[in-house]
Amino acid sequence: MVRVMDKGCVKISKYNSITFWKILFTFAIVIFHYAKNYKDFEETYSINMGWRIAVEFFFIVSGFLLAHKCRKSEMNALRYTLHRYIRLFPEYFISLLIMTVIRIYNDRYTLKMTLIYLLNMTDDILMLNAAAISYVNINGALWYLSAMLISGYFIYWFYRKNSEFFVQVTAPASCIAIYSSLSIT
Repeated sequence: MVRVMDKGCVKISKYNSITFWKILFTFAIVIFHYAKNYKDFEETYSINMGWRIAVEFFFIVSGFLLAHKCRKSEMNALRYTLHRYIRLFPEYFISLLIMTVIRIYNDRYTLKMTLIYLLNMTDDILMLNAAAISYVNINGALWYLSAMLISGYFIYWFYRKNSEFFVQVTAPASCIAIYSSLSIT
């Protein structure tokens, strides 16, 4: 967060270094998803499963920033989630639109196929693809935005309700459960 002040000075937030790493790891995630689709790229640049640490880092930093926001804000969970949704939706929608047009063009969809396709991707359009309402995934790499919105609502609500219990019990238990289930798959 950089703020320009009246005298032309730039005030740098103490979270700029975290934002830098978040951006860097975002690029790592993009490269990882690109490499999964192009084996030559993966083999040439030795992209392997170790790059998934970028996703872990992204979620950890996002959780840290969310907890910071909870402490400083008076918003309720619904208002917080709507604020995040409105802030993220324009870029998300543009990406979704581009990917949809490419998909419809490449697969040579008829008008009827296009309409059915658009109806089936309602959860994607609403940024709820992590809710698994249906499974038409246009831009799979953006599932994490949906996951962050959905889980962010509950995390924000739990944290605001009882931050001490959340930090000492709920968050560690959730991490153990999530990582245990992920290690099985």
